[in-house]
Amino acid sequence: MSKFYIDKNNISNNKVLICRDESKHIMKVLRYKIEDLITLFDSDGMTYECVIKAYENEEIIAELINKIENKNLESSKILLAQAVLKSKKMDSVIQKSTELGISRIIPFFSSRTIPRWNTARCFKKAEHWRNIVKASVKQSGIRKIPCVDNIVPFDEVVSSDLNMNKLLLYEKERNVSLKNIMNTIVFPSDILIMVGAEGGFTSEEVSKAKQSGFLTIGIGNLILRAETVPISVLSILQYESGNLGFNGCRL
Repeated sequence: MSKFYIDKNNISNNKVLICRDESKHIMKVLRYKIEDLITLFDSDGMTYECVIKAYENEEIIAELINKIENKNLESSKILLAQAVLKSKKMDSVIQKSTELGISRIIPFFSSRTIPRWNTARCFKKAEHWRNIVKASVKQSGIRKIPCVDNIVPFDEVVSSDLNMNKLLLYEKERNVSLKNIMNTIVFPSDILIMVGAEGGFTSEEVSKAKQSGFLTIGIGNLILRAETVPISVLSILQYESGNLGFNGCRL
């Protein structure tokens, strides 16, 4: 059964209001009808089983019949700080990292970031990415929706007081590898991975990150595209944490 996102503020007294964009897709594209059962979920991963009661002014009014708390929320929180990539590449990173169970995405501008947008465009891009996240969660399973921050400068990411393992992926790091780090992390564990733009990080940025408690790590001998790096590392982290395995994959 298809699952649809609902703003939890639109649930009151066992009545659910599904607003225009989602309701049009439900009724016009998927051809749901009055009295059909429908499954909804909110940003906290709560599931709602409802019955469609009316379709008025391109909005659905549904009756809540069952509320289910998701007990399979991730035990480890993995955050991705990703330098903004060219449009389609960034969209792909947002989508795939959501599928792989990311908890939060922090987009940032670094020295070598190619796109440079004004404030209004930055807010619009962040909203676009949040919509990608919602669509991806529908397909990959109901859970808490990852937070997508507004775009921030590099310095704001490295100066944050997040109390977790902080890893910066750096192509020039030869002494410390991801494999080495996996031997030191005990799961469940909260991890922030920071990935640069197409041109990587400057030596000055790496120095700042180290001073702020980041550990620079290499990922081996393969040369990967910027959009491939976060997905590869996230896959490894989720495997090591026990959240990814053959039993949990849809092949």
